[in-house]
Amino acid sequence: PIASLIAISVITLWIRSIINGYYSKSVSKDNAFLIWLFGGVQSLACLIVITFIFLISGGLKTVSPFTIVMGLLMGCVNIINVYTNMKAVSKGPFSYTTVIINLSTIVTALSGLLFFDESISAIQFVGIVLMTVCIFLSTEKKDDEQAKKANKIWLMLTLLATVTSGATG
Repeated sequence: PIASLIAISVITLWIRSIINGYYSKSVSKDNAFLIWLFGGVQSLACLIVITFIFLISGGLKTVSPFTIVMGLLMGCVNIINVYTNMKAVSKGPFSYTTVIINLSTIVTALSGLLFFDESISAIQFVGIVLMTVCIFLSTEKKDDEQAKKANKIWLMLTLLATVTSGATG
């Protein structure tokens, strides 16, 4: 069951990334209502799937209050992530935005070090550094016009999207 959950998670995150990228670049164009509507539709779809899984797994008998509170907190952080991600893409250069937000995996790795008293070995540290270098090297360098589009608001939105994406794993 764990392998199937991981596969489902990877597939749904991949689909979400494609939809978010298309929506952020093509549809939203600074229209806050459409961004919130899109986030609401995503959340509703997630709620339907989670409710289905909840019902077939035994209902409230198997869920502790702590799990419910953490689920609500994660949902709120995810809402902030979706909103800041879409706003950052609409306000700044797409290629730089996606590269910076992909650094969220580093946030996840470092949170284990800070909050769960996990250690990072030398090999893991080298892996984090190499991942960071690879992500930055994947940025398109063709057009410097995109770099001119960046500003402080875009950077703040992008960094907040990176942290919230890393916080939700």
